[in-house]
Formats: sequence, C-alpha cells, structure tokens
Amino acid sequence: MENIRDYQLRIDEHIRSLGGYWRSISALARLNEEVGELAEILLEPELDMEELAMELADIFVISTCISNQYLNRLDEEYKQVGLPRAINELSILNSEEKSAEDMFLNIVIASGKVSRIINHYEGDKKKKKTETVMTLGCEISKLHRELFIISKYHNINLFKNIDKVLEKSVHRDKNRFDIAHDPITEPSLKNFQGIVFNTKCSFARTAKVWGNYEWDEMLSFERNIQNSLPSLIRFTKAADAEGLDGYVFEIKNSNLEDSFDGLCSVLKNTMDNLSAFDPTGENVMQTQIDHSDWQFTFNGVRLFTTTFASFYPKNHPRYSPIEGSYFIFLQPEFSFDHHGIHKGNEKRDNIKDSIRDKFIKTGGYYDIDLIKQPIEAYKYIKPLEVGSEPIAWW
Repeated sequence: MENIRDYQLRIDEHIRSLGGYWRSISALARLNEEVGELAEILLEPELDMEELAMELADIFVISTCISNQYLNRLDEEYKQVGLPRAINELSILNSEEKSAEDMFLNIVIASGKVSRIINHYEGDKKKKKTETVMTLGCEISKLHRELFIISKYHNINLFKNIDKVLEKSVHRDKNRFDIAHDPITEPSLKNFQGIVFNTKCSFARTAKVWGNYEWDEMLSFERNIQNSLPSLIRFTKAADAEGLDGYVFEIKNSNLEDSFDGLCSVLKNTMDNLSAFDPTGENVMQTQIDHSDWQFTFNGVRLFTTTFASFYPKNHPRYSPIEGSYFIFLQPEFSFDHHGIHKGNEKRDNIKDSIRDKFIKTGGYYDIDLIKQPIEAYKYIKPLEVGSEPIAWW
C-alpha cells in the first residue's frame, strides 16, 4: 500500500467482500455518526488514544466508501487539492498554526459539505441554481486532509489504524447491515465489461459507468424500469459534477428473439417507460422522433443512446458477447465535453478520426454516413452492414 489509490481499491474490495455498499445517504448518516463520536472522545478529560485513532480511521473508511460509490479517483482528486498521493507523505502532513479545536471544526465543516452534496444527489434538498458547484471527490479529499493533520497532531499512524478497522470489520460487519442495490456493483456492469474490452473506443476502459438494478424476468418490463429509476435519477443529478460517463441497462428477455426485431422492441419499450416516468413530466417519446432536432432526454439531461446485442458479428462495434441480454448505454452529452469531443475543442475532429481509424484498421464496421446524417434516433441501433438503411426502431 504505497499510494492512496491502493487504499481506495482495498476498501472497495473489502466492502464488496462483506456483501456490498449501503445507500450513499445511509453511509452519510454513518459518517456523521462517527464525527459525533469523535467529538465525544475529544471532549473527554483524558484522551483515549486507541479510541481516537479508531474513530479517525472509521471516518476515513466511510467517507472513502462514499467516494467509491461515485467513482471518484482519490489519487486524481488529491492532486487537485494539492495533497500528495504517497502514503508516507500523507502520514506526516501537519499544520502547526491550527489548534486541536480548529482541526476538529475543519472536520465538521468538511463532513457538512459532503452532506450537502449527497442531499442534493439523493435527499430531498434541491440545489439552487446560484449555488457554487461542489464535488464529492474534492470535498472528501479535503476531509481526508483534516484527518491526516489531526492524526499527525496526536502522533497517530492513521493508515495502520485503517488496517485495523478493516481487519476487525471482516468478522464484525459480515451480514450486520442491510445491503442495498448499488449502481457500481450491479451485475450489468460486470457483464458490460465484455463489450468494453471489445470496443476500439479510446475512452471506454476508463469510463465511469453506473448499472441498472438487476433485471428480473419474473417482473413486468415496467416494474423492472421502475426499480432502476432512483439510481438513474441520482445519476442525472450527479453525473456532470462527478464526471460520470454513462448509465447502462442490461435487459434480459428470453421471450424475445435475438434479432433486430427483439432489439427494437426492447429499446422502444425502455424509452417509452423512461419517458413516462420522467420527473420533469417531459415525455420526449410522444414528440416527433424522426425530426432533426429530436434528442432523448431524461430529468432534463440529454442522453445519447447506444445499443449492443449478441446477434452482431464480432468485428461490429455493437457486438455483445453476452447472449440472452440486450444492453442500452445512456451517455450524457456533457460526457463528450469531458473527453474533449465538443465543438469548442479544436482537436475534436482529430479525436473522432482516431477512434474511427482504430475501428477501420482492425477490420471493424464504421458507417460514417450513418453517423453524419441529421436524425439522431437512427444512430441508436446500427444495421449489420455499412450503407444499409437506417433502423427506425420507434
């Protein structure tokens, strides 16, 4: 464990081994519970150093769990706030000008900002349009900085105590908490990796993606879509600030044939249901889909749609190695901006050309005429061969 990224990955593996993540708003409640317990310890006439060390470690672990759920890379986030990434450097951070009281108050302030963000994403509090943009990765990094500083002040090796907390919880926390479906641990993401490793897209393997609530063929199509609505709505609220790239649906339906007809039916059904439950009340599926201005939107976010199925040939960009499932990938428009594929970037065309070249050089399918035609909905399902008629799935 030499880098903060190593600890982040270790904590993720640990939580998954216990059964998975809590809802992030539940994790937030636990975080603030631990901050309150830290206050109790610090107010004692005589400090119990072992309790203090374990409480600081608990706060680190829980806040890192929240960061994991939003796919923040703490090594990158630390760099943005001026923190070192190496464990040996983090362990000696200090701030001589701060008193012990100020150090604790800074922890409270930082955890309060994390609370504000999670409440915007998952709670009942709506974000004001004039409110300053804050991100979890940044604010959790600032919280960690205060944990490192107060640990050094009390001569506590925080990382050794994080190790102790993780070792203790292996036995203590197994089956102790109710585990919720979480969009970073859903089976759809694991299955989607087969598509990710097949694609020639330069950004696919590092993309930050959430997955739908596990599909249950015993339930109706509508009920399955409803199960995923809470995480999809949260995705639309958080994706821009947190740099999330997409939300994937894996739809299983053994009654549908593995063909264009089956894929068209699944896509139409998915889009109809999402539009019907759109929190804004704007049902874009009831507008003119084959118009050049039409775009699929959900909760006010434009989502470019890509579909994948196993009936495509292996060299096709929409090929999926997962039989019996259709995949629908929803990518917010601002994700293209994050990766430089936007109109304001002078290198935009070069980036797009390099992606196309990778497909072509490896014998892959790439229909430039289909991509450049003005009706967006035609791009959602690609035909088998270059030059074929576009597919009106709606």
